[in-house]
Amino acid sequence: MLKGLTKKILKKYDPLLAKNLDGQTQRVGNRMASLVIIDGGVGSGKTHSGVAIADHFNGSPIDLKKQYAIGGTAFEEKLKYCVDGKIKVIIYDEAGDFSRRGAITKFNARLNRIFETYRTFQIIVMLILPCMDILDNQLFTNKIPRMLINCHNKIQGKYTRYRAYSLYRMFWLKKYFKDLTVKPQAYTKTRPNFRGYIRPLDPKRAEEVDEISSEGKRAELGGTQDGLYNKYDLAKKMGKGANYIKDRLNQLGVKPAKVVKKEYFWRDDVMDLFQ
Repeated sequence: MLKGLTKKILKKYDPLLAKNLDGQTQRVGNRMASLVIIDGGVGSGKTHSGVAIADHFNGSPIDLKKQYAIGGTAFEEKLKYCVDGKIKVIIYDEAGDFSRRGAITKFNARLNRIFETYRTFQIIVMLILPCMDILDNQLFTNKIPRMLINCHNKIQGKYTRYRAYSLYRMFWLKKYFKDLTVKPQAYTKTRPNFRGYIRPLDPKRAEEVDEISSEGKRAELGGTQDGLYNKYDLAKKMGKGANYIKDRLNQLGVKPAKVVKKEYFWRDDVMDLFQ
């Protein structure tokens, strides 16, 4: 079996992080919502760190095919499976969920709806995204995010340096995000509750995570032809029928950006026409 960040390992090298994570397990055991956020820039180690922490919550390595969801559609499907199977933790990697205009609003609406539905089902949701600032105030007012792990540096390309923030300090981060022009400086304006290092995953497991992550993000972003979308890609992303998409674009007089073997492809900005 591939090794993950088991409880025994984490409690040995980072007992403070282990204690705080176990506090979230107790919280959901009392039927209260718990969202653990992992954020950080490209290459900061947030995906591997998220999987490592999920392994700790799980008590053993998570099943990446069932407990690691890339994009909102996959997350809602896998969340139902995890709830029905009484699985302890699931990862939601936002992937390209807010890569276009208007998508951030939909992303937040999706999160609020999910927690309204599943908050009593004793499952920890971990959210991986570039910056927690995109989350709207309603989530925080409802006290759903309970812990932020900001991954901000990698030591020798392996160990991930992190800063941990409570809900109270996340409110201050939100304030500084609003006030500052250079938003990443907000993390330096608010003192974290504690800091530490997350050890790298087992090499074989890291390779498996990278493979699943890359495949999932390519699928979520769509565009099998030079970053373009066919009617099926657009239908999946907008929750509509493929023929409806094509007929509507024809009605609007929107010409495809590319035609390959009689198959039409459009740029992603055509989705804005359906707002």
